[in-house]
This record gives sequence, structure tokens and C-alpha cells, in this order.
Amino acid sequence: KSDAYSFLVENIKGLEVAGKKAEQKIEQIESNNCKLKYTFTETDSKGISSENSYEFILSDIDCIKSEIEISSKDVKINLVTKEKQTLVKPYKNGEPGNFIYTIEIYVNDVLTAKKIMAAISTLSKECK
Repeated sequence: KSDAYSFLVENIKGLEVAGKKAEQKIEQIESNNCKLKYTFTETDSKGISSENSYEFILSDIDCIKSEIEISSKDVKINLVTKEKQTLVKPYKNGEPGNFIYTIEIYVNDVLTAKKIMAAISTLSKECK
């Protein structure tokens, strides 16, 4: 379990998304191996940043319906909850929003995306 989690922490990191600088991180909440917080902070060309974070429980993620999306601009992982239940708690600049069922994680390449999906799948099964 710790290897898969370490892989996530090491590989969900800063990159450029649509010409904007983006920082990403994933961390455990309340020392619970199964409850995670993903944070995406984007900074525009004027230096103004906005932070979006998402709290979720790994066992709520449907690894079969979750997918990798590739466009000409970026590669992202689209995590979806089981039966699209609204179980993900989003925050924008610290303000809580309504629960949602999807999380987008940006990565540099398809191979890394596949490995992240495998790590999330492993962790999700261990959290059931």
C-alpha cells in the first residue's frame, strides 16, 4: 500500500496546463490511508493563482469507469465515483462547494497516467 501511495505523491506534481503553471499534490487526510485530498493550484500569466482541492475516499472511486483523456494540449486522468454518486467534496480557494462525482488529475504523459491509474486501483481495492 505504501509503495502505491508513494508513487502517487511522487508523480502527481507541477506541470504546465494550457499554458498556465500548475502545481498539484495528493495527501492523506486525518492519517487515514484511504481518505485523500488532491489539490490543483493554477497560476495565470499575471501571477494570479486559484486553488481547487478535492477530498475523497479511495474505495469510492470506480477504477473501471475512470479513464485517461488525451487531447492535443494535455493528458489527464478522469476519476469517477461508483455509480457517479456525488461523494467528492470540492473546495475552491478554501471555500467548500457542492459534492461532485469526478476529479481531473493532469499528467505529463500516458505511461505515467496508466501507472497512476494502477496505483489508485490497487489502493482502492485495499480500502474496501
